[in-house]
Amino acid sequence: MLRRRGYTGDILSFEPLSEAHAHLCIKATEDPRWEIHPRCALGRAEGETTIHIAGNSVSSSLLPMLELHAGAAPDSVYVGSESTPVMTLDTALAGRALAQRRLYLKIDTQGFEAEVLAGAQATLSDVQALELEVSLRPLYAGQPTWQDLSDVLRDAGFVLTEIHNVFSDPRSGELLQIDACFARPGFKSKG
Repeated sequence: MLRRRGYTGDILSFEPLSEAHAHLCIKATEDPRWEIHPRCALGRAEGETTIHIAGNSVSSSLLPMLELHAGAAPDSVYVGSESTPVMTLDTALAGRALAQRRLYLKIDTQGFEAEVLAGAQATLSDVQALELEVSLRPLYAGQPTWQDLSDVLRDAGFVLTEIHNVFSDPRSGELLQIDACFARPGFKSKG
């Protein structure tokens, strides 16, 4: 999608699921400026954990899924699990020449966004804009509210710039997840 919209810079992707990671590695061979980091989840601290694998893959999470999510999207119910290494974004990016870069950060971690941000404190100073997929109602046990995440980003110097619908409950029409875009005040994208 970024390439179709005209972005020509570097992309670094992280993926904790082994099957999805293998697919990304194959896909990235078509793009010399797209790097796939060794398989891992991002979080607050280094370690190892279990990721729950959803039937639709995209709803896989390090957190237990709540009934509201499973009921609204039955194909998202967990069908398995696997162990995955966890590292902080700060550690993953250590040694890279980030100071000269204007970083765009996309976090889509199914309820684990606050943990990723907690492990990205040094990196956030280089981030000019970011996008988070956040839940308006809890879909995973222990996930923060979207308001909590918005407060964390406001305190880090970001302002909310866009909201996009992601996931609604087909039974009620209630909007459950959004992509929330944040940027530094005055940030203008170059594309």
